[in-house]
Amino acid sequence: YVSGVGAFFLVGCTVLFFFGGYPYPERDGDGYFQRIRAIDTLFSSGWRVYVDPFHAPGREHWNDLPERHVLVLRLRSKSRKGKCLARILALLCAFRVRKVYFHSVLRMEDCKFGRLMRIPFFMRIFDMHGVVPEEFRLHNDFFSALIYEKHERLAIRKADIVITVTHAMRDYLLQKYPHTRTNKIVVFPIYPQMSVGQANKAYANAIPIVVYAGGLQNWQ
Repeated sequence: YVSGVGAFFLVGCTVLFFFGGYPYPERDGDGYFQRIRAIDTLFSSGWRVYVDPFHAPGREHWNDLPERHVLVLRLRSKSRKGKCLARILALLCAFRVRKVYFHSVLRMEDCKFGRLMRIPFFMRIFDMHGVVPEEFRLHNDFFSALIYEKHERLAIRKADIVITVTHAMRDYLLQKYPHTRTNKIVVFPIYPQMSVGQANKAYANAIPIVVYAGGLQNWQ
């Protein structure tokens, strides 16, 4: 681990610094990490550093090198020393790279890393992933809605690039923040890699069956 971290600082060829968690294979079933994986493939030719705020069973060390040119810093290490090292190194890496990518407004609250959005000489990219403040309101969590709406407003104002999944999300964003420059918003959808086939079994009463395979949160 130490040699990998040292190589990162010596070589200095990082493409981007991601706040959002690394898309380990065991996380592929989660739509949030499917989005991160899709973005990751766009930058696979260079170094990527991920700040991971999630628990990862079987991965307890404060840092990890899961694949070539990828460094993962975990904020939830079991040791207090590991947590401190991950946070300090995350800031050092961010200031060395000066290219930060926030996967969702939720990640701006982690250790208050969202303050990096205020630094002008950074390349700041914000991927919405969803309308987080409104989701909290649907859960009747109005306190969290206020916190993340403040982060969202800052991200929309300061980010160099804002990424949405759909044109509907883009239009909603422009309606909510009408002073946003339209040329800073990029629509980038993702599609699951799966084969599409024809069912051989006839429909009962000629009525098709639709299966919803998403989550069951209130907003969904």
